[in-house]
Amino acid sequence: MFKTYAKLLKEFVALKSISTDERFLPEMDKTVKWLKDLFEQNGFTVTLLTDKECSPVVVARYDAGKPRTTLVYGHYDVQPAEVSQGWNGDPFDLREDKGRLIGRGSVDNKGQILAHMVAVFERIKDGSLDANTIFLIEGNEETTNPCLDRMIEQNKELLACDELLVSDGDMTNNRPTLEATLRGGYNLRVKVRTARTDMHSGLVGGAVPNAAKVLADALASLTDQRGRVLVDGFYDGMVEPTEAIRLANAKIAKTMNADQHFGVKQLVTANEVDFYTQTGLYPTLQISGINSGYTGVGYANIVPATAEGRVNVRTVVGQDVLKNAQAVKSHLLAALPDYTVATIDWTGEHGAVELNLKTEAAQRSRGLLAETYGGEVVTSYVGGAIPIVADFQRLLGVDPLLVPFANDDCNMHGANENFRIDLARKSLEFSYSWFGAPAE
Repeated sequence: MFKTYAKLLKEFVALKSISTDERFLPEMDKTVKWLKDLFEQNGFTVTLLTDKECSPVVVARYDAGKPRTTLVYGHYDVQPAEVSQGWNGDPFDLREDKGRLIGRGSVDNKGQILAHMVAVFERIKDGSLDANTIFLIEGNEETTNPCLDRMIEQNKELLACDELLVSDGDMTNNRPTLEATLRGGYNLRVKVRTARTDMHSGLVGGAVPNAAKVLADALASLTDQRGRVLVDGFYDGMVEPTEAIRLANAKIAKTMNADQHFGVKQLVTANEVDFYTQTGLYPTLQISGINSGYTGVGYANIVPATAEGRVNVRTVVGQDVLKNAQAVKSHLLAALPDYTVATIDWTGEHGAVELNLKTEAAQRSRGLLAETYGGEVVTSYVGGAIPIVADFQRLLGVDPLLVPFANDDCNMHGANENFRIDLARKSLEFSYSWFGAPAE
């Protein structure tokens, strides 16, 4: 299976399906065709769901004549990647190095969704597929798909299922993992203007306001030095983790080497808890970008008139995302001097998700994970988000099951994104078992 998987993944990664950049729309179309052809070659019936606001969604169905139906979700779009961003080679030419498959999309999400695809293809070939199977693979996950929920609602019959499987994350400490929660969140943008235009720093510096400094001060006021958020009402609605959860997370975190994992001298958790509790069960606010003045070749001796900042917020179960965004906006407006002209908006808001791990499918997965990987299965409280999961719960009435395959140092979204080969093999083994294991 792995030989087939590696060959297909190289083809898949070579397709530059970058949804955030319109220049790559032809590559998106090529990727859709590649998926459609591959599914049809393996006996699937393929439907393309289209909408002018988003890239096509590939829905592939295989009727095995079984009583249960499993839907597998994934996405074919990837983050931008260039050699200049620190890659050791072409990001879209999958290569093997030191036991890893390196390339953009190797884990997010091409490598993980392909593991399920190849496992199902293999089950079909040997006549042992134990579930009718649907793959739903979208092309706008990285841009927060504006129309997928609408597509699901309009195609409930096509997508009707008993189980829903998602593999789109990394394992906790490289141990077999079932995900229990996903954080919600939004992205906020703040623009400030302090003058009509940039001005000569020698002639007016020290006498007129500096937009870069004004914005930096306002953004700095959002958190203390450890990162605890100082916005009034920011933590409203969150439920403190239980002692049992804290102890379980702390036990896993003891083996973490911050420098080895992240290249940082030490962790600075904002709420004096372990890494996994902080990143999964507490909300966070991160300044994700600042733009002002001049940073090109040489120097421009100016007082900047404008500045723009980007803020990413992650919320947890129990919090109202819109109230949270309004609280951050109010804080920033209060922190900015009266002489500034400011605009603040946000986008991509979505709520946190709590998953049911008591279902038959979850219990079956726990057993198969323990058998495949060995050792105790970790319950993970995830810092990231897959916004469509909540829509699956609401629209299809099914409890999604999130089983990540990626190594925890995979560096998804970053340079040299990679999938450990030993874990890629395990993902194929687990998926092959899943689609052959009868539901009890």
